[in-house]
Amino acid sequence: MNEHQEPTVSPELRDPSAQVSGTHASTSPEHRVAHQREELRGLLVLRYSMEKNYVHDAGVPATRQIMDKAEQELERRGFKPGADGIDLDRLFDPS
Repeated sequence: MNEHQEPTVSPELRDPSAQVSGTHASTSPEHRVAHQREELRGLLVLRYSMEKNYVHDAGVPATRQIMDKAEQELERRGFKPGADGIDLDRLFDPS
């Protein structure tokens, strides 16, 4: 998360004459990757912030249930257990 990220194309460097097809502007693969990484970082920060708030507002047991349900949903959609990078047993039962 703390890794330096190359910025996406700044508005002043965009070519106003470039044709836009659909909803996406024409950009290089490197810019798309940088944009996707930045979006992923934002989503991870949002997720961890929400989890922290759940622990504070609802308590540890309720947060564990929510995270268990989320992991079950990921597995139902074909992801392997722990694909989200969180080991719930280790997180909630560190002994």
